[in-house]
Amino acid sequence: MRIRNPYFLAGLASVITGSLLVLLGQFIFLVNWLTALGVVLLILSLIFFVLGRTVPKLPPAYSRLLLETGMNNISAMVEELGINTRAIYLPAGMTGGRSRALIPLHDGFTRPQWQETPPDRMIVRYGESPDDVGLMVTTVGTAAVAMLGQKPGETLPELEAALNLLVSGTLGVADGVGVSESQGQVVVEINRPHIELEQLWSDRCLGGPLASLVAAVTAFTMNYSVQVASEERVGDKYRVELKVLA
Repeated sequence: MRIRNPYFLAGLASVITGSLLVLLGQFIFLVNWLTALGVVLLILSLIFFVLGRTVPKLPPAYSRLLLETGMNNISAMVEELGINTRAIYLPAGMTGGRSRALIPLHDGFTRPQWQETPPDRMIVRYGESPDDVGLMVTTVGTAAVAMLGQKPGETLPELEAALNLLVSGTLGVADGVGVSESQGQVVVEINRPHIELEQLWSDRCLGGPLASLVAAVTAFTMNYSVQVASEERVGDKYRVELKVLA
């Protein structure tokens, strides 16, 4: 029994409440609307149980272990190479249909310009200069983009809806997301984030897990390359500013 599954708990509560309402309305109080309300709850319980079967069976602790393992490996590699440049989160159209992040190996980089889809390799060349070499990596954010399924529209309200679907719905790592624009930058405020991880070397390149998720979804939705300009926690909100490389 998956007791920690919120859909299972909601379904169980709906079954118990709905059954009681049907008994009370049909046999004790003889009130039709009370019986109808109980039937509705029983129907909802079936929906909750079906949704519960779609939740991944990995325990939260094991999921966190996998997340930290991947992040620590990327951080160790970036730290060993001494990379301090900001990663560029690329739209899926530039990388053959899969969202990725490009970490330039040198400062003073130019925006990626490919005549054709780059090879599916870690070390790639993205320009004509000999120094235009970087690491193409998968991050927490680029992996989460696949959970969106269909590509949203390219407006800020649609970006906000997509982020809310992931952050507060599918992943459940925060209570909600607000998106705005300020001085040419996309500003995302995440309300009451539920995830706390130690700071890693790679965060200065890729951003933290929440910033990575926001940047990858923004690049995917708006079809632009973006960088994490800044991120900070203010009270119960996590603010991420993205630089759009239009």
